[in-house]
Amino acid sequence: MTVLNINMAQKFLSLLVVLSMTACMQIKDQRLDLMPTPLIYTNSVFEELISADPTGDAPYDGVLYVTDRAPIENEKRIDKLKEYSKDRNSYLSVGLNTVVLNQYGRNQLSISKVETFGVLKPVLPFGPLTDFEALENEVTGESQFIDLINQKLAVSKQQDIFIYVHGAHDSFDSPPLVAAELWHYLGYEGVMINFLWPATTARFGYFKDVENAQISGHNLGKLLKYLSNTSNAEKIHLISHSAGGRVVVTALRDLAIAKNNVDEKIGNAMLIASDLNPTLLGIAVADGIADIPSRLTIYGSSRDTALGFSSFLFKGGRLGQLDSKNVLADYIIEFFDQSNISVVDVSDAPKITASHGHSYFRSSPWVSSDVISILRFGLTPEQRSLIRDKGAVAWKFPASYVNDIQNRSLSETINISN
Repeated sequence: MTVLNINMAQKFLSLLVVLSMTACMQIKDQRLDLMPTPLIYTNSVFEELISADPTGDAPYDGVLYVTDRAPIENEKRIDKLKEYSKDRNSYLSVGLNTVVLNQYGRNQLSISKVETFGVLKPVLPFGPLTDFEALENEVTGESQFIDLINQKLAVSKQQDIFIYVHGAHDSFDSPPLVAAELWHYLGYEGVMINFLWPATTARFGYFKDVENAQISGHNLGKLLKYLSNTSNAEKIHLISHSAGGRVVVTALRDLAIAKNNVDEKIGNAMLIASDLNPTLLGIAVADGIADIPSRLTIYGSSRDTALGFSSFLFKGGRLGQLDSKNVLADYIIEFFDQSNISVVDVSDAPKITASHGHSYFRSSPWVSSDVISILRFGLTPEQRSLIRDKGAVAWKFPASYVNDIQNRSLSETINISN
């Protein structure tokens, strides 16, 4: 092997290590320390909006889930909290992850129980993928699932559903903690649902994850249609991280092509640190996905070194990089320059380099504050104190961001909370 080939192999392996270190966010033993408090809550007026009760008035303790992972047979299950494997199932299952705050330590979330309701039979994957013979023997779970959603919405001021879609290299048990964390800072308003697609924790499983994300996107689209038609939610919001962006973009594109009026219910769609070729999003926007959510927000950072792995493999920039090489090519920018599409460059925000700069929506109080400001208060970039240079596509944090957020007036707060 030549010196050049050895160097390339070493680079490839090092990038694999970077991916395996970052995607699962360092979550171990079904426990997660709460991220730093979003900056918006350092304003004394907003601080009281954080509930002390980890589930508020929910008729259940934890975060609901929908998954197209295959269940682990009882005799093969080692961990009682791992109900599902990394393999794909031919239908969707629903259930509940019981999440507890402060059980093991202050400001720490943990999973204490996993409950399976059954199969979501009204939402079947693409025909050839469904094992109808096996489906006949499965317990139906849609009634319990939708009843709990509507019960929680009935006691919420914000009657919305939030769906968190995780990235690659994530196990079944870690994303629910991140979803619960986001829900904590959303004040436990509305309903939080985890969409758990079959990512694998295998070090060399990245390509399988990329393929699975595409397939699961079609299932998410069917789920969105189902929730729009059967739940009492006013809006359904999507928060995706990394390869989860592939899942969300595929789902929205399916809905756009189908033209089935689901857009009336889809609120915010977020692509955070998205591991996606920008051209693919440009094609999806051309197909009409911008007409589905009320707002599409793209977060990116030039300091996201983890996305270098994907960029190296595919020989092209990733949507979540937003680097100086202008990942968003000129012919794509015109698609993004629409009133309901926002690009936010978080490169200058503090504390974004944790986990190789790939999990900044958790590590940086500025970025988490911006995410919460959109999901909970529905603020525009200007209302969130972001700035944009003349002729630029991306919004950025101003140097005065801390002062702007902490000194938000009471009258503004009242208008926002209403």
